[in-house]
Amino acid sequence: LYLNTLFESVKYEDPLSVSEPMNISSQRGVHEGMATFTRNGKTMFFTRWTKKNGVTNSAIFISRLSDTGWTTPVEAPEPLNLAGTNSAQPSLTSDGSYLIFSSDRPGGSGGYDLWSSSLDTNQESVQVRNLGNVINTVNDEEAPFFHNKTRTLVFSTNGRVGMGGFDIFYAKGNFNMSGWEKPINAGAPLNSSKDDMYYVSTDEEQLWNTGWVSSDRSSACCLALFSVKEKNAEFVNGVVVDCKTKLPLASTVLTVSDMSHPGRMLGKYTVDSAGKFAIELHNASHFKITAAHTAYEGGSLAINLDQLKKNDSLNNQIICLNTVTAPQKETEELMKELENSSRVGNFAYKKAALSDSAHDKLDSLSRLLERYPEMVIQVEGYTDGIGGEKYNINLAQKRVDACISYLVSRGVPANRLVGKAMGKCCPLRPEIVYGKDDPEARKINRRVEYRVIRY
Repeated sequence: LYLNTLFESVKYEDPLSVSEPMNISSQRGVHEGMATFTRNGKTMFFTRWTKKNGVTNSAIFISRLSDTGWTTPVEAPEPLNLAGTNSAQPSLTSDGSYLIFSSDRPGGSGGYDLWSSSLDTNQESVQVRNLGNVINTVNDEEAPFFHNKTRTLVFSTNGRVGMGGFDIFYAKGNFNMSGWEKPINAGAPLNSSKDDMYYVSTDEEQLWNTGWVSSDRSSACCLALFSVKEKNAEFVNGVVVDCKTKLPLASTVLTVSDMSHPGRMLGKYTVDSAGKFAIELHNASHFKITAAHTAYEGGSLAINLDQLKKNDSLNNQIICLNTVTAPQKETEELMKELENSSRVGNFAYKKAALSDSAHDKLDSLSRLLERYPEMVIQVEGYTDGIGGEKYNINLAQKRVDACISYLVSRGVPANRLVGKAMGKCCPLRPEIVYGKDDPEARKINRRVEYRVIRY
C-alpha cells in the first residue's frame, strides 16, 4: 500500500517544512531510499528494493544530473551489485573517493556487512573490499556514514552489546583492511531501546555537533527522522582596540557569520563602553567575527573551535582596528558609489540588448568616470550556463561591446574601458538546485560587471 520514496528539500534552515518528491523516473511497486551525492551534486547513488513474502531484494542505482534533470536511474554494475545478493544503503565519502554500503554478499562475517568501493574520477567502482571483522559481526551492519574531517566511520549494528535493536557505533580509521579502531557505542540520547540508524553529520568540522538520525523510539512501527544538536555552548570573550594607541573602541558593532555556510549570520553585537565583548554561540564550530566602527577600517577574527581540543571558551581575544586616512576615506566612498553601478543585468535569454535599468546604471557610471579622469574600468560579460563554451563567450562579448558602446556614446574615452568576455564561468547563484532548474538564478547570472583596474 505504501512505498518509500525519495524527497528533496531546498530550505537549509528547516528542510522538512519545504519538501517534495524528487523528479526521477521511478518503478511501479519499487521502494527507493538512502540517497548519497557527489560533492558537486551531479551524481546520485541510492537504493531500490522490493519486499515480497518477507524477502527483500535490493540493489544500488545511479542517476546523473543533466540540464533537463535527473537521468533515468540505472542499476550499478558489478562489483557494486552482485547477482543473487543484496546491496543497499550507499554512502559517499565527501571527497568522492569511496562508496561505503551494506551487503550480504559472500566473503563477509555474516548477515549484512559493511563494504567499501574505491571510485575513479567518473564515480565508477574500481574494487570492493570488506571493512573487516573489527567493524563487521556475524549479525547486521548497516547505514554507514564517514566523517572526513575526524576520519570517523559511523554505522548501525544489531551485532554488538547495545541499548536495544540497532544501535549507532563509531570507529576511527581508514579504508585499509586493518585500519579501524575498535567501534564504540555512541550512547544515549543518540541511541535508545529501539532501532537507531542512518546518522549523518551536517557539520564538516565536528562529527556530533549537528546532524540527522532515524529512530523508531516514538513509533510502534516505523522509523522517524530526528534532527541532532549536541548540547554545547561556545564562549568568546575579548576586546576591540585601536591598533596604534591600544585604547578600547566603544560602540564597535560585531557581526558573527558561519564560515561553514557562507552568508549565514549567527548574530550581531555591540561592544560595551570598555570595548569588551562576550559572545555565546551554540553548535557553531567555524565562524568569523567582523568589527565595524566609524572612522576605522574594518577588522575580523576567524575562529575554528575544532582547534580548541574540547575547551568550550576562548578568552582575551583582541581585534584591533586601524584608523582610516583621508585618501582611504575617499577611496572607500568611491568604491561604495561604484557598487551602485558595478553590475548591469536584465539581459534577455541569448540577447545583448540593454534594458532601461541598464541605461540608468551606465549613466551613473559615466558620471563617476567623468569625476575621476584617471580611472580605468574593466568591463566583464557573463552568461547563464545554457549552451556551449564558445557560444557563451561570443554572447558575453556582445554584451560587453553593448555596454562599452553606450559608455563611449556618453563621452567616456574608449581607452579607459577594457572589455573581457567571461562566458558562463562564474555564476552568482547555482542554476540547478536539487536537480531542478532555477530560471531566476539564470536571469541573475546574465549580466555585465565592472571592476576598477586603475585609479
